[in-house]
Amino acid sequence: MTGQSSDPPVGLLAAVNPAPAAYIDAETLDEFLSMTWAAFVDPTGYLTPLTVPVAPQPGLVAELRILGPSPMRITLHVDHEGARDVTSRMREEAAGVDVDEADITDALAELVNILGGNIKSLLPDGSVLTLPSVGTGVTPTSVADGDVAAAYAWGTCVITTHIEACLDPHPAAPQRGPRPTETNATSMPPLSL
Repeated sequence: MTGQSSDPPVGLLAAVNPAPAAYIDAETLDEFLSMTWAAFVDPTGYLTPLTVPVAPQPGLVAELRILGPSPMRITLHVDHEGARDVTSRMREEAAGVDVDEADITDALAELVNILGGNIKSLLPDGSVLTLPSVGTGVTPTSVADGDVAAAYAWGTCVITTHIEACLDPHPAAPQRGPRPTETNATSMPPLSL
């Protein structure tokens, strides 16, 4: 059929899957991200919650999905310079030390994976994390009813997180397969920084 969207009506999505806010609130998201940040990025540089809307800005977006009874998509957005600083800190390098695209991808993927694991712990049995991916994107500017989102300042860097409901393309939890090896792993295209 031409001219019709393949996306489900918003009401159908809500009827099928509980919204993320049914499982996690902004305070818990803040706690999870703050603990992750202190443990892996900067134990002394606290994230400062932003209460004003964040202007759209280009940057890098790490995302993963949680499949199962309450499927959702979790994103972590960091501006380009902030992503370099985060990566340097996670690698325990001096600020300003040059890190490459693979390092940045790994660091942001690890952060969203840890955040996703914490969120998954609040969800019903049968929830499964997908592998994280990292690409370029713009800070999200709107939040739908039932989504959970937050924005933070870390120095001059703005970090945003967003949890939104999504349709689970695989309603039954997938079986765990073999761990990726050099012969069966897929690679991501390089980032344009």
